[in-house]
Amino acid sequence: MNEGTKSLEQYVAQVHTHSQEMERALDVAADAYGIHAGIREMQAAVRSRYGEGHLVLSGEQTIMPLPKNVAKLVAAKALQHISDNVRVLNLRANLDLVGSEGDMYKVWIPSETSQTGYVDMAFMSRARLSKTPGLTAEGALLNDDQLQANVHAFTTGHLKFAYAGSHKVGERIVPDLDARVIDIFRQCYGLLPLGSETTEVHSGLPFPQPISLAQGHENFYSVVQQRLGIVPDLTIYESDLDPYLLRNGGYEVLARIWTSLQNEAIRSGINLSTIKPVQDDSRTPFNMSREGVRLLTIQEGDIVHVLDPRTQSTQESHHISDILREGSEFGVSLRAIPRVMLYSMAGISGHITGGGSVYNRDARELISLIHMPYFPLWNFDSLSSSPIQYVSMASYKSRAKARQNTQATIDFTRAGKASILDCVMSMYPEQAAQEIEDWIELNAGGIRPQSRVHITNKAGQVAEAYAAV
Repeated sequence: MNEGTKSLEQYVAQVHTHSQEMERALDVAADAYGIHAGIREMQAAVRSRYGEGHLVLSGEQTIMPLPKNVAKLVAAKALQHISDNVRVLNLRANLDLVGSEGDMYKVWIPSETSQTGYVDMAFMSRARLSKTPGLTAEGALLNDDQLQANVHAFTTGHLKFAYAGSHKVGERIVPDLDARVIDIFRQCYGLLPLGSETTEVHSGLPFPQPISLAQGHENFYSVVQQRLGIVPDLTIYESDLDPYLLRNGGYEVLARIWTSLQNEAIRSGINLSTIKPVQDDSRTPFNMSREGVRLLTIQEGDIVHVLDPRTQSTQESHHISDILREGSEFGVSLRAIPRVMLYSMAGISGHITGGGSVYNRDARELISLIHMPYFPLWNFDSLSSSPIQYVSMASYKSRAKARQNTQATIDFTRAGKASILDCVMSMYPEQAAQEIEDWIELNAGGIRPQSRVHITNKAGQVAEAYAAV
């Protein structure tokens, strides 16, 4: 089946058959590689923790989300509309490096004053990141004076400048800048609402006091999900799921096949894009972190030698069992290829991806070498335009004089490159939630990668009917 044209209804059929294919493969192939018991243990652990039925993974790094990230949850909700035997796990990669994705430490906002159509605000500078090698999303602490100052400057300066116009609602003239959104955003990152006379940051908001930049992103994403009516069945974190699988059969599976699969890829002439196979891979198949910093690791048998990248002076050695035990001092997250291979074998029946990332192709190639099926993928086509279409209030042409960069701003938004903060600033959440619900009800199983959700902005404009100045 052509991945680029597959409807969600066709995808659900693939999800339903994946577990059957896995059962057949286990009976035929897994015994030959000595991984049958390890896979069975993982599957039992997944059922015990997440229940029966078909589990479909949807997830992302702990970033300031873009519309395409939100679109994953729209697709997930549509899946459940089609089949009541599908449960969505929203996986958050909370141990990724801050510098690995710009969306982790920057926010992009449309701007008619820029020739590019946007401005970006960095909560942490590249220079600052370079001084803290190995910094994870959980390690960027919000009690840092510079980080707090940058968030404050963003909400008191940059946003006011970007949404400096106004629009009509009935007979009223309403500012494009929504002060309520700014106050919620500030509280998500542990700052008081503007003009607040209270010392209570989280009055009435459904999340705890954030400690890290990652938690700030998660708080805001959680608010967006609730207001748009796309809350997943369960949100889980790689720092919890990955070591859980490794403790329950996953490490045994990787210990038996990981290096041999890479060697077999060399012999078979398979061209892998995201990993370079080596004859003797001394890297652990998982990343390790401690105190918010990813560590350097070298593995010898069941012993892992660990080095802190900030000092690189003292090497420690730890046994695998100590690293993976529950309550360990280390954060553990699987590397990309071993991760999705284990997920596919562990009883997860499908994966809603952002853009069909290239590592999925590599994982499918490797897992086929042991004659095991790879879970089916589905994603919106987000290369040509964003799955969620709207007109930004930062580009809405209600100004006295339209600026020359309006088209660039519109194109930037249509491409889905603006932060979801702009999306929230530009729409009424209740109306947007209803439009998403109606769109799913109308299209459901017919939703395809090229499908688009059009949401009305606060000025009553819809992207498909909006013409640039």
